[in-house]
Amino acid sequence: MPDGKLSIDGFMCVYDVSLVPGRTWEKQNETLAAILQNILKLKKPVVLVTSKNDEACEPGVREAERLVQRKEFKGCIPIVETSSHDNVNVDQAFCLLAQMVDKTKARIKVANYAEALRIRRETLDFVTEAFTQLIRIHVLDHKEMWSAASKRLCHYPEWIKFVQQFGNDGTQVVFRRHIRRLKEERSAKKLRKQLAKLPQVLSRMQLPTEELREDDWAMVIRQLRAHRDFS
Repeated sequence: MPDGKLSIDGFMCVYDVSLVPGRTWEKQNETLAAILQNILKLKKPVVLVTSKNDEACEPGVREAERLVQRKEFKGCIPIVETSSHDNVNVDQAFCLLAQMVDKTKARIKVANYAEALRIRRETLDFVTEAFTQLIRIHVLDHKEMWSAASKRLCHYPEWIKFVQQFGNDGTQVVFRRHIRRLKEERSAKKLRKQLAKLPQVLSRMQLPTEELREDDWAMVIRQLRAHRDFS
């Protein structure tokens, strides 16, 4: 901006559809209507983006729809239902505005929040399952460190997509959970191996293993600890 002027090609007007104490929908619509009227005077494209749809209340959703259906706005202002918390329709709102700026005839069809959220969750489930399968196949040692595993697997598409969706912190959480499961499986396997030898040990000590009841276990422990080979 060498001449101190700022060129704006399009606008996003954000409409909060969550319930806020002390705020009336009439006041919010009045303010937003004035903003939208000024934008339309500039003859620039504008998208009404409803935010916090993950916390939306029905009156807020209805009021947003009623706003864009006003005579002076009808057919001019598309509405996109978003949630930054769930990352739903955020990119789509920007893409739609960009297409309006470029006057693209074939514009993207943006799903409503409920449908977009369903698609988003299905995508996350698919990405998570693929990533989980990847580390189950390639990370078999419970002693493997995150630094080594990430360096070894970071080029796999499953790894890249998971990091894109959940970030490095989220990826480390799943990796550490997998390592913890490997440790638990190793401990359980070791315990099963030791328990398999227990009948033989008890037999050598001349304890009646066939007649033992659950409430006899304390007695078995006492005799084991008293045995001369116990260490």
